[in-house]
Formats: sequence, C-alpha cells, structure tokens
Amino acid sequence: MNREQRKRRQKIFTVLAETFMVFAVIAIVVVMTLVAMGYKFGKEGEIEQSGLMQLHTMPTGATVEIDGKVLFARSNLSESLSPGEHYIKITKDGYDSWEKTVTMEPGSLMRLYSPRLFLLERKPEKVIALGDLMFYSASENRNYLLYAKPDSTKWTLMNVKNDEVETTEVDVTKVFTFIKENKFTGKIEQIKWDSDEDKVLVKASFEGNTEWALIDLKDVTESVNVTKEFGMNFNRIELASGSAERILTLENGNLRKIDIGNKSISRILVEKVAGFTNHGADIVYVTDKNDDGKRNIGIYKDGAKESVVVKVLDTDEKVLVGSSAYYDDEYLIYAVGNKIDIYSGEYPAYTSEMKKNNNNKVLLDSDDSTLKLVLEYNFGFVPDNLTVSRGGEYVLAKQGKNIVSIDLDTNKIVNYESKSDKVKWIDDSMLYDVLDNKVVVWDFDGANEREIVKDGVSDRAVMISGNNKYLYYVSSGNLIREVIR
Repeated sequence: MNREQRKRRQKIFTVLAETFMVFAVIAIVVVMTLVAMGYKFGKEGEIEQSGLMQLHTMPTGATVEIDGKVLFARSNLSESLSPGEHYIKITKDGYDSWEKTVTMEPGSLMRLYSPRLFLLERKPEKVIALGDLMFYSASENRNYLLYAKPDSTKWTLMNVKNDEVETTEVDVTKVFTFIKENKFTGKIEQIKWDSDEDKVLVKASFEGNTEWALIDLKDVTESVNVTKEFGMNFNRIELASGSAERILTLENGNLRKIDIGNKSISRILVEKVAGFTNHGADIVYVTDKNDDGKRNIGIYKDGAKESVVVKVLDTDEKVLVGSSAYYDDEYLIYAVGNKIDIYSGEYPAYTSEMKKNNNNKVLLDSDDSTLKLVLEYNFGFVPDNLTVSRGGEYVLAKQGKNIVSIDLDTNKIVNYESKSDKVKWIDDSMLYDVLDNKVVVWDFDGANEREIVKDGVSDRAVMISGNNKYLYYVSSGNLIREVIR
C-alpha cells in the first residue's frame, strides 16, 4: 500500500469516527432529554412517560409507602411515578396514618401537600377560662384568637403564635355608636380578618340597624366605623388588601372601593351587582338582569377605568361566582344552576382600545380571551355557595351536606356527603366539623376522616395554630390546647 492510499484510509477512519461520536452525543442527549421528561420502559417493555410527585407532610420525616413498597427517603420528597393509579400510605411512630389512591397523568407534576398526621397521645391543657362569650373568632393565618364576654366593650386578643400565650385588651367603646352605659348592646353578625392579622372587619347590628367597622387590633384609635364615616348602608363589605387598607363595598347593587388610609370612596365601579368575589382588589361579579333581560359575569381589575364583561347569561337560574389565584394562573369560576365552569389564565383588563370602540366585552371561549376553559361539571344539586381554600388550590361547592370538591392542580372532582352542613376549613386543605361534641377532620375531598378530639368540645371555632404545633378548641367554657406534633 502506497503512501497516498494510507492517507485516504486514515481520512476515512477519521470521518467515520467523528460521525460516530456526533451520533453518539446526539443519542445521549436525546436519551437524557427523554429521561428528564419522564420517559422510561414500562413493565411490558413499552415506552411510557412518568410523572413527578412532590410529597410534603406535616410533620416531616414520615415513612412513605407507594403501592406496598416503602421508600428509602422520608418525607418531604419527590418521586417519579408511572401513569395510572397509585396507593400511597404515610406513617410515623406515635402518629395516626394517612392514605389515598392518586392518579398520575403522563408528564405531569403532582403536588401532594395535604397529608397531615396527628400525634396520638395528647394531654389537654387549659389555657384560659373563657366563661360565657359574645363571640369567639380565629384569624385566617391561625396565629390569633379574638373573643369578648357578653355586652363587653373590652375585647381580648390572644396571640398563640408561640408556646407562651399573650393577651391584649382591645377597647371598642369609641368605635360603635350603639354603646350604652359602657355596654355593647349590639349583636356581632360577622368577623373577617385581614391576612396581616392586624385588623378585623366587624359587622354588628342593633334594633334593625347595621354597622360595619374596621378595627385596628394594634392601635384601636386608628379603627374606622365605615358605616358612620361614609353615611351609607352597606349590604356587604370585603377586604381587598392584606393590610386592609382597601375594602370593597356593595350598597344597593353598587360596587365601590374604599381607601381606608385617606378615607375616600370611589365612584361606582359596577352597577346592579347581585354577587361578587375577589382575591385582593381584583373582582369577579355577576349582575342582576340588565334592561335587555340579560345578566353579565365580569371582571374588574384593580385600577382599571371600567370592568370587562366575559359572559352574558340569559337565565333565571341561580348564579354563583368564584375566583382564585394558584401559582401563575388566575381562575374564574361560575356556577349556573347545577353546572360549573372553570377558566384559567389571566384576567382581562379594560384597555384604551376598548374605550375607543365603546366595547368592554372579551367573551370567554372567544379568540381574544386570555382565559381558557379547563373544567366543566354537572352537579347533582344546585349549590348554595362556592368557597376556595386559603391557598387557592381547592374549590368546594356545597348544598347542605352535599359537597363537590375540585382540585385545581389536578382537575380531580370528588362528590361526597358530610355529616352536617356546618363544615369549615381547619387549614389550607383540611375540613372539620364538631359532631356530638367531638372534633372530626378530613381532607378536602372527603378522604382520611378522623376523630381527633373525642368529647366535650363546643361548637366554637377549632383551630390548628400557625406553627402547626397546637390544636385549640373550647370546652366547658375554657380554652383548651393539645400538642399535635
């Protein structure tokens, strides 16, 4: 073989080697990408795409069993699961257990943050003697309790964030007008906490008259009697900011916004409002019938010039609206009669182009809509109300004891019946009821029902503290707490 032939052969080998290396690198990248996307060989040798489950428990460090196999890692953890149903059981020494069958969709992320285990051996501890009460209320973030004796103008704020419970007196003598001889002569109709837990919105009534007051729990002199300040008979008031500096009011069908800081009230934002809901200052509303006999479902974005109509209804059936924000999506929820539709995406805002064209409509299911249908469902009943969990993930539609739960993360729907119609949230994903003086809890979807206090509980609010360490309840006129983890 001469020199030229050797050189040509070497070039061929070099090209072949480099080509092989390129294809090998491409193959490795493709395989790694498919693995990262959850693709793997199934039990029958077929290629399938798995999903990822993120599992958080309270408390952490629990043993996790999936389909009968105990995982090496303790919670909290992430685990790849093949498509289909999987049985999950969570246990920890000294605690009760939690179990559920979940369905994993190919390529999906399942956030399973609801499992809570309760310490089995608990000793009730008396915190304070309450006696007879005019009202008793727990804050949304579960760090405070507020209560008052009958007729008292001096209310007690209880800080339960730490092991040492602290109390503060809140004197509302100068807040309400129906204080006579230093006695609170009215009836407390409603108490709503702001998310900062610094203020409460109180609805009180006396002899057919109603007053709404925003009470500053840190400095009661900064409290505002909203009814007296603005001279209007409000039908409904909702908090529109975490610090309660803004509130939303409904008066004679007119929806307005109030800035508490400078004590100013806005123009009418929407007229003929039959009902509304909000997360923050963004509002979802439904109107009564307009002049054309139609009803509108619309959205008012905070700061916008006008609202945007997203649905026009021609119905006499009951209409409920709901709203939520979960991760990067906003949700519009509405139920007409026994049917519910849920849309996700971004709420539309009123624009200068809409003003120019004298058109404030961006109808759902149109090409211009920024909200897309993600779920529709027919109930077996007409719901009385819609509620959304504090974290925004779970929707409950209720009529008496009938409950439909919807998980916005997985779109899973469960229809079940509770034992009473007085169901309440005890944390971000768990419900509770007091039945025959016993505290019963269960997951939002009806699973894992457990009796956690067996006797002597009044129907006052039951609360798990914000640090998830204590369970607080009222028994025989006393505030009781138990260590639950």
